[in-house]
Amino acid sequence: MIRQSSVYIHILIFSLFLVGACSQNESAQNASGKTETEPASVNSDTNRIVLHDTAQLSKTELTSLYNRAISDFMQVMYQKDALVFDTLFLGDRKMGTKDDFPELDLPEKIGSTSIVLVSVGKAHGVYKTRFKKTSPFINLMGWANRTDAEFIFITFYPEFSHQYDCYLNYVYHPVKKDYELSEQRLEVLMGNPSNKTPHFAIYKAGKYIGDKAIP
Repeated sequence: MIRQSSVYIHILIFSLFLVGACSQNESAQNASGKTETEPASVNSDTNRIVLHDTAQLSKTELTSLYNRAISDFMQVMYQKDALVFDTLFLGDRKMGTKDDFPELDLPEKIGSTSIVLVSVGKAHGVYKTRFKKTSPFINLMGWANRTDAEFIFITFYPEFSHQYDCYLNYVYHPVKKDYELSEQRLEVLMGNPSNKTPHFAIYKAGKYIGDKAIP
C-alpha cells in the first residue's frame, strides 16, 4: 500500500493551500474586520466515515486506528533518536476533498504527549512559531479498509520546513479483530554535506539502511 509518489504531491498541495488560506484569511479580515471560518466537511454523516479506499469504518474504529498509528509513530522516533515529543500539532485539513482530515475524537494526550488539531489558518498564523523538534507540525495522511491501512506522517519544523516522513503499514487480522503493524519506515530529508545531492536517509527499527533519491 506504499504511496510514495503521492506524498510529494500532497506536500506541495498542502503547502500551497496553507499560503492560499493565509491570504484569504487576511483578505477577509481586511474587508470585514472578522476572520472567515473554514468550510465545513462535505461529509454530513459524522457516524460513518467514507475513506478513499472505498471501505467504511465507524468513527470509533477509525479513531482507535489513528490513535494506534500516532502511538507507533512516537515509538519509531524514540527508536531512532530517543526522541520524546512534548506536543504533536496535527493539520486539520478541511479542503472539501476525500483527503480531508477525518472527524475523530482524538484524546488530548497520548502518553505524555499532547495532541493538538490545528486548522490551516492557525497553523499559518499564531501556531507556526511553536513548531520545533519536540513539537512538530504533522500533515497526517491516512488510508484504511477492512484488510489493511497505511499512514504517512509528513513532518515539519521549524515552521514549515520539511524534515522527515514516517510510513506505517498495517494488516487486519480477522481472528484477532485488530490491525497489526506490518511495516515501518522513516525517511529523513538530508541536506547537502560534502556536495552530496540532497536525499532521504532511510531507517527501519531505528537503524540506517540506505539512501533514496528525491523524486
